[in-house]
Amino acid sequence: MTHNINLLDRMMAELHVRDGLASLPNGGKVLRQAAIRCITCRQTDACSAWLAADGQRSKTPMFCGNRHLFEQLKL
Repeated sequence: MTHNINLLDRMMAELHVRDGLASLPNGGKVLRQAAIRCITCRQTDACSAWLAADGQRSKTPMFCGNRHLFEQLKL
């Protein structure tokens, strides 16, 4: 579980969505929902590999359960 939360934190940092999440009036609730999706995710190997790859990435990977949220926060 801690590993998945670490992946969530790294993904939010990589995609630069922390400020967008913090600015939401219900940011705490949205973060909890994102954390639940991450904790229950079965794509941790793909996520770890994506985060470990070199290069600047601007799009959330298709396998990510928080993809829609992160893409909205980047707008």
